[in-house]
Amino acid sequence: MMMIVAPFVKNRVYSYEKESRIIQVHKTLEDIKFKKNSRDGVTPYIETEIPTSCLKEVIVGPCCDFDLMKKCIEIRLWQKGIEEVEINRSAVPYRG
Repeated sequence: MMMIVAPFVKNRVYSYEKESRIIQVHKTLEDIKFKKNSRDGVTPYIETEIPTSCLKEVIVGPCCDFDLMKKCIEIRLWQKGIEEVEINRSAVPYRG
């Protein structure tokens, strides 16, 4: 049940982020791709085109090396020709 409702739920401590979420439901397994995650598992995902004009800020979670992550994000944004995007660290010091 949690896997079904998780995309719709957000811990209140993150409410300052004012994010938008996109939820897609696909009925075919061919749409689902997988990538290795940091815990030696896999994370399923579906590639979705989102207009870069929608991107205003990237908030890096509390468990990351912020300076390294910021540099990686800046490089990726530059490669995609995206400018004027703020990169900030989450104000929440833990994962909730």
